Amino acid sequence: MLSKKTFFSIKLTLLLLFPVQSTSIFAAVRPYGIFDSGVSLINNGHLNSISLTSGTGTAARLGVRGNETINASLSAEFLIETFITMDDGSNYGMESIYNSATFVGFNYKEFVDFFDAKAEFSIRLGRQRSILHDRLYLYDPMRQNLIGSPTGFAMYSMFYNKMIKMVAKIRKNKETTIFRFMFIPGNYHESLKEQYLTIGDSHKKTPFGTWGVSARWDKKPFSIKTGYQIEKKTSFREQNDSFLSVIRYSISHIDFYGGYLRRSPGRQIFLSGEENIKTECFYLGFGMPLKKLLPDFNVNSSIYFSYAHPKMKSLIKLEGGTMLSEQNYFAHQWGIGIKKPLSKKTALYFFAGEIQNSIKSKFSLEAIPYDIPSALAGGNPSVIGFSLNQRY
Repeated sequence: MLSKKTFFSIKLTLLLLFPVQSTSIFAAVRPYGIFDSGVSLINNGHLNSISLTSGTGTAARLGVRGNETINASLSAEFLIETFITMDDGSNYGMESIYNSATFVGFNYKEFVDFFDAKAEFSIRLGRQRSILHDRLYLYDPMRQNLIGSPTGFAMYSMFYNKMIKMVAKIRKNKETTIFRFMFIPGNYHESLKEQYLTIGDSHKKTPFGTWGVSARWDKKPFSIKTGYQIEKKTSFREQNDSFLSVIRYSISHIDFYGGYLRRSPGRQIFLSGEENIKTECFYLGFGMPLKKLLPDFNVNSSIYFSYAHPKMKSLIKLEGGTMLSEQNYFAHQWGIGIKKPLSKKTALYFFAGEIQNSIKSKFSLEAIPYDIPSALAGGNPSVIGFSLNQRY
């Protein structure tokens, strides 16, 4: 008998292949792809290794998107996307072929007289990014090369099955406001316990009754986004709360970034018997054309720099008793990257990153599509490399 997850995937695929009669077949269907491959020198704080990697420039993926205009205001859309690795075509070790965004939805556009503005409302059903992940590359320059990205720090999972997401966009002159709401329906049953997150296997958790909201406001030179999200039935407690606020300010072609991320309790554990209380991360960064630093360097390249300060607070049982001792961990994380466009759809990335752990800390260097764990407490995982990125 088919599992509920498999049955849902089949239903979703049929909806994509055979749209409702009013939309006939999707008029605008476009396949797309991002192929990314490079070489990285990785150090886990103890040993060096050289690796051929995919997705270090931007995540390599294949997809198909389509839309159909129903009338002047209403349209239907769909998207199917999967991550890929360039060496064997696998999907970064995730549990499903549908390991990225896969959804169907409707979009409604209308002019709002009261605000003297244009408004768009959309609803999407399927596998989608969570609220806190959505379009964060706009605020984090290291999402351009995905090395040392603090906005990915201690995330539970990037994509959720059976998600409902609603988006409202209001545009007025040069000002844009975007509201997002997501909800993952369902109820937890003890028989599904094995689906939930275990250490070292972060892609088998399916949360139920989870929701999140975010608001983003853009008006040059400012851009700010704030989001709040609840994930229920994690492996550490009944629910995990997340809060993120990020800001960007642009002046003279230089983008300045800042942000704060808090998770209660958060995901990482360094010692057995620990209980997380809170994980948080402060972040600063900037991006600019390279010729701003080197006026004589007449090349169309951009440079990015980021600094992050992750911290974690936990409780641990003392030997021979039931008393709890509070532990505080922290690290300093930095990353630098250079993007060199070779054509409109081709770019070369050079990048380097390191996380410097305090004496007892073992934070990983977040480096999509892989994390670099610290081999020792107080270790300094690092990476340096390049990648070639081609878009279609």
